[in-house]
Amino acid sequence: MSQMLAAVGYHIREASDGAEAVASLAAWSPHAILMDMRMPKVGGAEAIRQIRATPVGKTVFILAVSASVFADSQQEAFAAGADDFLSKPFREADLLERLRARLGVEYIFVDVPGPRTPE
Repeated sequence: MSQMLAAVGYHIREASDGAEAVASLAAWSPHAILMDMRMPKVGGAEAIRQIRATPVGKTVFILAVSASVFADSQQEAFAAGADDFLSKPFREADLLERLRARLGVEYIFVDVPGPRTPE
């Protein structure tokens, strides 16, 4: 996910667990947070609650990401304060569309010529 977003032009930071994600807010005010719901130490739901308790966290877009498609996983994410939920595996277009809609970004698509075939 990080490589995909960086390739499109997003500036990203990664956290290895929820505690690290919360701590990183002191040095960086992101426009969006993609929070995996299953992480070591501090899980995604608790990290979202802690983020929402900070000044930055009150306005940042939080997209919960999980391999679980069960309704209770989505409810847990929304109850913690997530704005949206994305199930894994996901299509790149779905992720980019959610970010576009919430952040108001515009993507500029460039046609890249494919490999030439010998004539």
